[in-house]
Parts: sequence; structure tokens; C-alpha cells
Amino acid sequence: HILQPFFARQIRLRRRMANAQQPLGQHRLVQHITQMFVRGGAAARIRHSLFQTLFGLFGIAEFELRPAQTVPKAAVDGFNSNGLFDQLQSFFMAVAAFQQLVAQIVQRRGVVRVLFQQVAQHLFGGIVLTGFFQHGTEFDARFGIVRIQCDGFARGFFGFHASTHAGRLTHPLIRRNDVLVQATWEDALEYVAEQALRVKLANGPDAFGGLISSRCTNEDLYVFPNFMRQVIGTNRIDSSARYGHLSGVRALRRVQGTHRWTIAFEDIVAANALLLVGTNITETSPITGLKVKEAVKKRQASLVTIESLEPAVDTLSNIANLATQHFSAHPGQIGNHVLGLIKAVIDGNLVDAGLAEQAPAFVQQLSSTVQQMSWEALEASTGHSRAQWAETAKLLAAAKRVVILVGNGVLRQPGGEETTTNLLDLLILLGKLNQPGCGLGPLAEENNDQGAVEMGAVPDFLPGPTPINDQASRDRLASLWREELPRSPGIPLTEMLAAANTGTLKALFVVGENPVG
Repeated sequence: HILQPFFARQIRLRRRMANAQQPLGQHRLVQHITQMFVRGGAAARIRHSLFQTLFGLFGIAEFELRPAQTVPKAAVDGFNSNGLFDQLQSFFMAVAAFQQLVAQIVQRRGVVRVLFQQVAQHLFGGIVLTGFFQHGTEFDARFGIVRIQCDGFARGFFGFHASTHAGRLTHPLIRRNDVLVQATWEDALEYVAEQALRVKLANGPDAFGGLISSRCTNEDLYVFPNFMRQVIGTNRIDSSARYGHLSGVRALRRVQGTHRWTIAFEDIVAANALLLVGTNITETSPITGLKVKEAVKKRQASLVTIESLEPAVDTLSNIANLATQHFSAHPGQIGNHVLGLIKAVIDGNLVDAGLAEQAPAFVQQLSSTVQQMSWEALEASTGHSRAQWAETAKLLAAAKRVVILVGNGVLRQPGGEETTTNLLDLLILLGKLNQPGCGLGPLAEENNDQGAVEMGAVPDFLPGPTPINDQASRDRLASLWREELPRSPGIPLTEMLAAANTGTLKALFVVGENPVG
């Protein structure tokens, strides 16, 4: 009842203005609406009713409008007769978008954020807008756009629109005379086959390299390495999984004998204590971040963060704000922070009693290693106190279910595999690694890094994954594929590019990746 008349008037107004080329602010209708907004009590009631109607459709049960601490000069209680013309015009455009989007809200809750950002950017500049959804989650618009702390609005939930994007290619392109021209699939495939055969006959199979994105499906990630190994005859294959995720996989294989997580999302939600190390999880893994927030906000789990972040309230939620214990760490010092935790566990006599009896040599080796590091040196290098480490160690030891998540702030750093191994050692010392609901999860940068490793899309592994030099696995796959596997070692992308620069790499197959972007 409130939005529809404004919307209809705005459509009529825009048509009149288009015909008369009259400035929007000169029209009597807009001046009348402006007066409605800037008149004391009546204006407040209209604004409140407007927002109440709008937000009610999104399930918002409670909200508050009040002047911000710093009010722009162009605003008096958020509005004035000068800047309001532009604000109203933008708002009516948002209302038009709202009418198109409201029908999709039930199936696609993510569109709500789009509308909130449009409305908030133009109307909330001098207003603090805070409130709660009916199911208890928060939203906040103190920063000019709405920052929603609601599980339904995380980036990454709704990406299906990419498949119908107008910019997607629908036909192959062949470069002819330095110009990409459209071709049929038959012409493109024949052209690639001819060029590949020519290069292979002239230079051999190791003149080729292959790069595939870890965002591809398992099927693509399986077929492409097989094409490179069986058809081309080279092991020079790589994917983005190498640059981070592979460090976590190697640590898992070394310590617990598996290349996969032993925990699930349900374990994150049910955890009593969570340790996040180098994740920046809200930005890099927002869906996993929702599980962490649920554990902390709804189930009162303790959160420990070792991150290069500082707690701050901004337009993007910062996971460090929720931390029970936060260690702000330079990426190059995260390893020392992990060693500080191990040292605190050992010095605090928090080592699991059963472990000390079953594996005394392991405990003694770790103890000897950390004893070589003084607390003074750790405090000087990290800027954190021994007391904070001791308190954090007690928190983790007392929790029944402990989950550690490791991000690219660790995995992509030199020594990432070693730091991840030390985190697994920490779980072992606490007696948690083999307990239900406990474990460590490396966070992949791309959605199918794990699939890339398991499908053999890295030179280190064959499908399984099994090590490339495992003769039994090679024989089994050769029997299945009826093709001998190449014996030359593979090389990573960086070495492929170096080989291309020297002229020894003649051709590069690239699937879904952009190695120079």
C-alpha cells in the first residue's frame, strides 16, 4: 500500500520528464514527496511505515532508525530537500527492482542482499539501521551498505546465474591472422588435433604442458590428465590445487594416513572449540564460515583465531570479532604461533595421559623441540604473551570436540605443510585427533581442489590419489587403461612457463584457468 503509489507515480513522472526534459527536482510531485519526508513527526511515521512494509516482506521482526554519529552535510536526520531528490530517484529505481525480485525471494534468498545494498547505499547514508530477522540473526547498515549477518546471504550460496551469463562463449574461436573468429566444433577440434600431432611428431610428448582449473568437475578433472598421459604421453600436468591445498593433503597423508577430511560440516557446527589458522574464512570460505558462526553464536562454542586480521566492524564481517582468543599474526609468523600452542600444552602438563604412555618417544621428541624455543623469543617475535598461549591451551584441552581449520594463509606459505603437520601434532598431544567430532580440515581455495588431487590433476599423483612413483598403482592403471604411463617426471606450472620461455615447451593445453591473470 505504501510502495505501489510511489512506484506508479515515479513511472509516470519519469515519462513526463523524458518528454519535457524537465529536471526531476522541479516537479511538484517530487517536491510534495520531499515535504512528506522532511516534515517532523509525519515524516518519521511515513519513513517508519515504509521501512516496516519493506522489511516485513523479508521476515525482519525488529529494526531501528536513528541518526548516525557522523551525519553528512546533505542530510538532516538522513534527509533534506536538496540531496533528497537524487535519493528518491535512486530509491524508486530500487523499488522497481524490488517488484521484479520479490517473486524470486522464496527460491533465491540471495537477491535480498542486492536490494538491501541499493536501498541502503542511497537512503541510509546518515542513518544507523540495525535490527533482527525473525529467526534471530542480525543485520547492520552503519556503513552505507547493509552488512547482513544472516546465514542465508553468504557469498557463494547463489552462483547459478553464471551459467546463463550473456558474456559466456557459445561457439569455439580460432585465431586467424591475429583475429579470433567463430568456428564450428568440428573445425576447432580438427584444428587442435592437427596442431597437437604436428608438435608431438616434431618435438616429442614432453613439449606439451597441461593446466586445468580446480573449479572443474571431477569428470573433467579425471578425463584431462588421462588425455595428457595416454594420448599426448606426458606427465606435465598441473592445477591450482598445487598452490596451497596440496600442502594440506600431504600433511593429512603423513599423519593420519588419509588425504581427506575426517570431519564434516556437522562437526564444525557441533564443536565445543574451533581453531582457525590463516583462514580469513568470511572472505575466502564464506559457506564454511557460516558453520563456524553457527557454532559460536548459537551453540556458544569457543573460537580461537590465528589470523592476519585485526578485529574490526566493517562492511564485511570479520571472524576475529567472534574470537574468544585472537592472535593477530603476520603470515610468516603463524608457524611460530602454532609452536607456541604446542609449547603451552607441554609446559602446562596438558598432554593426554594415554598418549604419554603409548607414545612416549613422540611426546619426548616434541618436548625437546619446543624446549629449544624460549618464551621470551616467542613473545618478541609474535607480540603475544605466554599467558595468552597458556589460557588458549587450557581452553582447547578442556573442550570435548575440537576442530581446526587451516586456510591459505598457512597452506600457501613456505613451510605450509610443516605448520599443518604441527597442528595435527597439537591434536594428537591433546588426545583429540582420534576422537569423534575432532579433526583438522584444510580449506581449499577453489571449490574442487580436493577433486583435482584425487583425480590425478597434479604431477605428484595418479588418480586415487596414489603417488606417481608407486609401481603397483602404475601397473594397475596401465592394465585398466591398456596404455603404458609416461615415466618422465611432471613439472608444475611455474616450471612449464619457464620452459616455454626457453623454447622447450611448445604447446600448452589450458582448461578453465588463466595462468597470466
